[in-house]
Amino acid sequence: MAETGQTLLIATKEKMDSERISVVIGPLNLKETLGKLEFGMVNPGIGGTEFQLLSLALSLNRKKEFDIEIICSDGIPVGLNPGIKTTRLIDVDKFEPRTVLISPVSTISNIKVEYLRDCKIILSSHHPHDKVKRKIRKQPQVKLVRVVGAYSYLVDPKNVSTAYIPNYYLSKDALNQDISKKSYKTAGNISSYHPSKGTHHVIGMFNLLCKQINGLKFELVGSSALYANSTELPVARFKSSFTASYNVRISRLVNRLQSSAKGCEIKEFGLQSDNLSKIVLGWSFAVINPLGIGESDPASIKDCLAVSVPVFSTGDFGTWDYQRFFPETTASSPLKLVKRIKTYLNDADRQTEIQSRIRLLTKELTERNFVISEVWEKTIIAISDEDSNPEKHSAVFSPTIISNRMFKRIIIRKFLYRFPGYGTLENFIRDRYWSFRLNNG
Repeated sequence: MAETGQTLLIATKEKMDSERISVVIGPLNLKETLGKLEFGMVNPGIGGTEFQLLSLALSLNRKKEFDIEIICSDGIPVGLNPGIKTTRLIDVDKFEPRTVLISPVSTISNIKVEYLRDCKIILSSHHPHDKVKRKIRKQPQVKLVRVVGAYSYLVDPKNVSTAYIPNYYLSKDALNQDISKKSYKTAGNISSYHPSKGTHHVIGMFNLLCKQINGLKFELVGSSALYANSTELPVARFKSSFTASYNVRISRLVNRLQSSAKGCEIKEFGLQSDNLSKIVLGWSFAVINPLGIGESDPASIKDCLAVSVPVFSTGDFGTWDYQRFFPETTASSPLKLVKRIKTYLNDADRQTEIQSRIRLLTKELTERNFVISEVWEKTIIAISDEDSNPEKHSAVFSPTIISNRMFKRIIIRKFLYRFPGYGTLENFIRDRYWSFRLNNG
């Protein structure tokens, strides 16, 4: 009888295992020193795409329906949560049939094509105008293209199933932070050191502000680690060289600002997880990517809002998702943002009122995380079951309210970005124009 019971238990377990869905996430550029993580954590100093997809893995790992595996582009993180298997990209042999692969658009091409034949692929797009996904999405294995921002969803051609599933708004303990001791002349910027993040424009803006406001303190929190990760891929070596030259440019601009900004203090920090939240908590305001180029769902804006720090940025591209709630801190050009910052610093009542609204938004977006996890679970199950309409579960997030200005931009770009090279040319011209205006004025 005991043997019969044990056989029945083994058979039941095998049946449950066969019904579990194999979910592979990656390739991701993760550190070997991440350690044990939990859902809702503060970003441990990795890229926004990696952070969000790692958070998705942690969320799915809590459900018995899924077997989770993470593919790492380089080293293997040690001490990840039990139940999450980690595999280096170079050790990938093949995937089990019916595996659901959730991959960033930017890294899926690193996986050998023959390994993808039996997969059901969800492309996760983290760029407002993703050129690569237009080629990859035509492959029959691609069942869904997931975009992370409302702007990206509205401007995206819908010739393959497309779902708008926002990133998590992770602000653990943020609502318990004491915001009463902020220095109202301390400002900052968080960004990866890459031209698309506009760090050089932010430094130019602070150069103008320091000439007009005495005693302003500027803290620059940045890193080139995301774009300079060393891997065996030739493209990574190119990015490493490219990023090194941008680092030199940033250092030169910071030194220039330090020498010319009389009565102002400038500090530069690395992007370290152990002190990031403490640094940001002390800011009166932040300036993030004043042109918005390359932003789909900017993690840096959310990092600031999570601790009630107002963000001054454009309302263009993916910054619109958050800046639309704060017209007082949003403007279409860096020079207009400088004027809005001066108005903000001279109005204590406005500062308090904006911070109160930020806390309400943080509470609302934090509660939305439960819905995001639920939509992901239903979408993955639908794709595993070969549902022909997996995007239906994300309809709860469909953006319906946009400004007239944003609507016009979307219509124009939807047409113009079809032409190869147009987006690159437009962004190049805008970048060079404002680099000249801000750093040579």
